[in-house]
Amino acid sequence: MPPGLQNRGFGRKLGIENNKHDLPHAKRSTTMNNVTENTKVIYVGIDVHKDTNSFCAYDSREDKLFAEHKSSSKFENTLHYLKNLQKSVGQDAVFLIGYEAGPTGYGL
Repeated sequence: MPPGLQNRGFGRKLGIENNKHDLPHAKRSTTMNNVTENTKVIYVGIDVHKDTNSFCAYDSREDKLFAEHKSSSKFENTLHYLKNLQKSVGQDAVFLIGYEAGPTGYGL
């Protein structure tokens, strides 16, 4: 479970307690020391709102913005987006994910 989401019920609701992630081959806590110039790094941005989330991905190697998507703010939709993104870019890609939320978005 990502830090900050613990004790908020997300893990119990989704069955991903105790760091069991629903992304089968995700590289949890990959350190930047393991990233080389040959590593495919995908930057993911999430704009968080009460009712919706907007997603986009950026591949710095190809200087390409892709996979723009908007969905309801359910956590399951975020996992679904990341799973589909992982399928499209490959299992070996490393994801760096950031989100933007207004003053009320941190608890969403």
